[in-house]
Amino acid sequence: MKRFRVLLFYLFMTHYVSPSGSAQPVSAALQNQCLQELRTVLQTGQEWVKVHAAEYLLWLGKPAGVREVYLDELRQYGTKPPYRIGIWRVLAQAAANPAEKKQWTDRIAAAFADFNGPDRIHAAETLAKLGISPMTFAAEAARKAIAGENRALSLYTLWGTGLSDPEAGAGNRQTFLNLVLNKNEETPPRRLGAFILRKLGGLTPAEWQKLAESALSEPVSSGVQLNLVHAALTTAPADAVRSEPYRSLRAKLLEARHSAAVGDQLELATALAETGTAADVPVLVRLLQHENADVRAGAAYAILKINSGKG
Repeated sequence: MKRFRVLLFYLFMTHYVSPSGSAQPVSAALQNQCLQELRTVLQTGQEWVKVHAAEYLLWLGKPAGVREVYLDELRQYGTKPPYRIGIWRVLAQAAANPAEKKQWTDRIAAAFADFNGPDRIHAAETLAKLGISPMTFAAEAARKAIAGENRALSLYTLWGTGLSDPEAGAGNRQTFLNLVLNKNEETPPRRLGAFILRKLGGLTPAEWQKLAESALSEPVSSGVQLNLVHAALTTAPADAVRSEPYRSLRAKLLEARHSAAVGDQLELATALAETGTAADVPVLVRLLQHENADVRAGAAYAILKINSGKG
């Protein structure tokens, strides 16, 4: 009986018909549930989980309360690395005007430029996410970071430097593609390369074909397969969406719903926020019941993103 009630719930949530008769991806009730989940995590989440919920609300155009919550976080934890980077990141995105935004991005830039800083990796990542190239304010620090031994700092900085130089950006994209295709590379750099590659986009059809083939042939045991699948789905050219490789990639992505790993559930929710359709909402509704707050917030965001037609 319980399974039957759950099935009816899914059917109602994903096949809601408005009073006007037009089909809606999700019901008003589910939309409200998702928004409430994000606002709850914003209030009760800790550090990066809280950051993610705040960003989801900002990206959905629902900023109410975010700035106030993070000004309070600033008062409590504004000197705590690396979380301070997350605080400044949210406040930069919630800023009311360019001058206010610059106040926070300048702090992130200073953290990156500090050679002895405790959170340079997070600063480099955040600058790239915000579209700010370190070459515009700390070129020497950027060059040394790229050439340094810390792979994460090097890769995030390399991503950022291409933002101010389209020619360099194209070369960097090839570097990241080569990295993720190299099965002899270690897992963490390949995962990070896949993340950056999907943020960059802009692959040629031939490059995408290589990425898709690599993702489909990657063994699950490598720990990188899901990241490659996600990157391939996100960077697929428009004419590839109806192709057999794309359908196979979708099938592999959805296999992650059976995984017990929190990281896989997060990757699945993020991928569906970027590439999902109304048909994926039942999968995400299940994730709304997950014990991990980050997964629940990611699922809520994905459902609302799909419903907006911008997934």
